[in-house]
Amino acid sequence: MDKSGNTTGNLILSYRCRKCGHKSSIPFEFCLKCQSSDISEEETKGTGVVASFTVQHIPGRNFVDDVPYTYVVVRLGEGPLISGFVGESKSEGQIKIGQKVRISGTRGRAPLFEVY
Repeated sequence: MDKSGNTTGNLILSYRCRKCGHKSSIPFEFCLKCQSSDISEEETKGTGVVASFTVQHIPGRNFVDDVPYTYVVVRLGEGPLISGFVGESKSEGQIKIGQKVRISGTRGRAPLFEVY
């Protein structure tokens, strides 16, 4: 772990209903679609595309030294959406919807993505 709280690794879990196939990046006991309790935990490849993003210039109290920083919503290759940070700060013109990203570590408990 470095001084920013980042770690390296590429493990992102997703959760899938074995009955109807619904997937989520958030753990659930019962499927939101069919209410089945037959849920499996699956490791993802940690790659996806940017579904949405924002470049923060006014930080929250835990991010004062990090501005500007980019917060993204990523659609994983396996389907679920997950949010996290882009490792290097990007301006609005440097990151685009649909751009490919992969996990490069974590910042605290949030995934840290890199553009590739």
